[in-house]
Amino acid sequence: MVGVCMRSRLVGLNWSLILIGVTGVLSRGRNPCALPVLNARRRCALATPEAALSSVLGCRAGYSADASQPMALAGYKEGLVALPDRGATVCLDDTLSSAAREMFVAERLLRPDAEWRLEVAGRRPYWDPVLLEDRCSCITFIHSLRSRNMLRFRRRRLGHAGIFFVKKKNGGLRLIVDGRIGNCILVPPPKVHLASSGTFAELRVDSADPFFLSALDVENAFHNYEIPEWLSELYGLNVVTAGEMDITSLDGVPLRPDTKIYPCMKSLPMGCSWAVEWCQDSHMELLLASGALGPSQVLTDFRPPARINKDSTVGTLYLDNEIFISQSRARVDDARDSAAATLRAAGLPVHEEADATTFLIGLGLQFDGENLRVSISSERRWKLRQALKALCKRRTASPRQLQMILGHISFAFLLRRPLLSILVHSFRFAYLEHEFRPRSLWMSVRKELEVAGSLLTLAFADLDFQTSVRVGVSDASKWGWAAHES
Repeated sequence: MVGVCMRSRLVGLNWSLILIGVTGVLSRGRNPCALPVLNARRRCALATPEAALSSVLGCRAGYSADASQPMALAGYKEGLVALPDRGATVCLDDTLSSAAREMFVAERLLRPDAEWRLEVAGRRPYWDPVLLEDRCSCITFIHSLRSRNMLRFRRRRLGHAGIFFVKKKNGGLRLIVDGRIGNCILVPPPKVHLASSGTFAELRVDSADPFFLSALDVENAFHNYEIPEWLSELYGLNVVTAGEMDITSLDGVPLRPDTKIYPCMKSLPMGCSWAVEWCQDSHMELLLASGALGPSQVLTDFRPPARINKDSTVGTLYLDNEIFISQSRARVDDARDSAAATLRAAGLPVHEEADATTFLIGLGLQFDGENLRVSISSERRWKLRQALKALCKRRTASPRQLQMILGHISFAFLLRRPLLSILVHSFRFAYLEHEFRPRSLWMSVRKELEVAGSLLTLAFADLDFQTSVRVGVSDASKWGWAAHES
C-alpha cells in the first residue's frame, strides 16, 4: 500500500477519505503517472484565470451579481443565431408517453387566474438590447422566426415573453425565450432525473477488455416540437402590427394594417419550465421504441449501478444527446443506428453521429475505453482550475456566484466522492442570506477552493475498480472508540 502524507490547516477536511480514494488507485498496480493531465493545447483558449472565471459564471462574473439578467449573454447579430430551417415539425403531444400525455392538457397545467395574476403584475421579461432598441432589427428577426414556422400570431397573450441569446461552443448564438411570466401560469414541473457524473463513476466492467462508445445528437431539439395554441399564448413576444407582418387576416377575420397582434411561440420555447420534462420524455419514448436500449439499460441517477460487458449495451439520454456503451463495437453501432432511424422517422433531425470508438468526450466527461476510465474533460478541468484561482485572488463573491462554482466542482468530484468532504465552509457561505450581495470570502472558503483546484486531477473513476464485500464502521468520542467489521 502506498501512503501519502498531507498536512492541512483547514478545519473540517477529511483527508483520510481522500487518501482512501488515491491509495485505492495506486494499490492496484496502476502507474501513478497515469493520472489525468491537462491538455496543453486546450489551455490557449482560456489562458488567464479571469477569462476562465468569466466563462464559468457568464455575465455574473463581475463584482456585482444582477439576478434580473440571464447568464452568459451574447448580443444579437444577424446571421449568427442557430435556428432550424423549419421548426415545429413534430406535434409534441403525439410523441409523449401515456402518463405525460394525460397531463398535457390546459385543465391540468394551467393554474387558476387568482393564483398567478398577482405574481406577474408589473413584471417585464428580459429582452436583448439590440432587439429592444432597434425596431427594424426586431421586426426582421420576427419575420425570420415566422418564415421558419416557429411563431403563430394571436389577438391576445396571457404571458409576456422576451428574447435573448447565449453563446454556443461554435461561436454561434443560441436563442433563449425568457418565459418566466408564462411559467408562473403553469403548475410546477416534476423533477427530471438525468445521469450525473456520479452515475458514470458507478459503472463497472465485467472484464479487462476495452469498452466502446457511440453517440448522436438531435439537432435543435426543442425547436422541432410544435406546442398547442393555448400554450403558445403563455409565451407571447412584444406587440407588432398586422402591417409590419404583412398579415391581412387572422382566424378568418380581416385585419387593418395598424391592428395590434402578438407573435407567440409555436415551437417549444427553451425557456418554458416544462421544456426539459417534455423533451426528455419524448426522446425517451422514441429511444425505447427503437429497441436500442431497454428501460433497465438506461443510465440515470438513483438507479443500481450498471455493468458493461460484451453481451449487452447500456447508455444514457440527456435531452438531445444519446451515448451508448458496450464492450462490443458492433452493439454500440447497432444501438446508435436504431435510435437514429427512429428519431428521423419521427421527424427529428439527427447530426453529430459518432461511430464506435474507445475515446469520446461528451456531456462534459472524457470516456477512455482503453484505460477503462471516466474523467472530466481536460478543457473543463483546466477552465475550472483557472476560475478557482481567479476567485481566490479576487477574494470577493456573492453566495450565488459561489453556488455556481460549487456546482461545477461537485460535478467533477462526484467522480470521486471522497473529494467532496473538503467542501464544508464553502457550502455554508454559498447559502447565506441575500445571495446576490457580494461579500468578502472567508479565509476558510478560499483555502477550500485552493485545495479543490489542486485536487481536480483526481476527479476520475476507474471502471474496473472492484467493490469489497467487507463493510467496516467506526466511531469515537471523548470516552473511547469502537470499530466493527461485517
